[in-house]
Amino acid sequence: MEAALGNVALIGIPGEPFMDMGRALKKAEGWDLVLPTCITNGYEGYFPMLDAYDEGGYEARSSRFKAGVAEIIVEEGLQLLKEIQKTPIFPS
Repeated sequence: MEAALGNVALIGIPGEPFMDMGRALKKAEGWDLVLPTCITNGYEGYFPMLDAYDEGGYEARSSRFKAGVAEIIVEEGLQLLKEIQKTPIFPS
């Protein structure tokens, strides 16, 4: 789920993202501020970054998702933010 307020965007993640996911989403071009939110519209568990699976920490071991899930979420989130920018809030 995503929403925009002026040049500020909120992007919801339905679980617990790793900090690097938030950092990557905040780098979206064209926004003054991107605020990733966690446990939005439900809870699907942890979304570990690819390197966390190699490290074998608790979050990666307990996640029900395959390695690469966080990177996919970031990629799709950045794409959604681009699409929001193309859509006028107040169409004429």
